[in-house]
Amino acid sequence: MKKLFNRIAWLALILYLALLFDLVFFRYRIHFTSISESRPFSEYLKYSSNFKPFDTICHYLSNIGNINIHIIITNILGNIAAFIPYGLLLPVVLKFDKIRLMLLHSFSLSLLIEVIQMIFRVGSFDVDDMLLNSLGGFLGFMLLQFIKESYKQYHS
Repeated sequence: MKKLFNRIAWLALILYLALLFDLVFFRYRIHFTSISESRPFSEYLKYSSNFKPFDTICHYLSNIGNINIHIIITNILGNIAAFIPYGLLLPVVLKFDKIRLMLLHSFSLSLLIEVIQMIFRVGSFDVDDMLLNSLGGFLGFMLLQFIKESYKQYHS
């Protein structure tokens, strides 16, 4: 039974990652241009990147009413929600229970995604996305810990 559960967890993690990469890199992208056809990298960095922590988050929160609320919700809550499954599944698959490991894995995956976006100029590089994604991984991890504790109490 444990082996089956582990296989299901692996499959769920792989499907989750495939969906995540599809959402970030392919879905909702109407037109891809080759890198040589896109604007110069220096312009991309200037206009489509944020390297200051909390800059985008503060911009959204201080401009509620001026920015479409759907954009704010999608960008802030969407980045958190996108990594909750990662926080639930990765510790099960890799069999760890340390919050530091979860934060490291969440931040690393998010950094990978942001760097790929920057290299291929798909979307924008935003350090705030990494912070929000890490928060999502943390929340998923905490939810997993709650589920484990509840299961132990229920079955003891």
